[in-house]
Amino acid sequence: MLSEQLSTRLLQIAHNCLVRAIRHAESNDLVGRNVAALIRPPAGHEGRPSKALSVDQAQALLRAASDERPDGSPHRLHAYWSCC
Repeated sequence: MLSEQLSTRLLQIAHNCLVRAIRHAESNDLVGRNVAALIRPPAGHEGRPSKALSVDQAQALLRAASDERPDGSPHRLHAYWSCC
């Protein structure tokens, strides 16, 4: 079963694609009813863990970016890292 292999979001995307394809066939009188629209996609397994920085990691990055170089200027990417 796909629910054992895919995440919930991927199952929702696949279901949405199927519903739209059958809706297209329905509008061209190729099928009488869109049965895919009658069901809800099953829940899948957990997706991949987030790759976002933790609060401590983000604070360490900003501290490192604000550290002055020997010539007294901040790191060249300081403004970029501060805005992200």
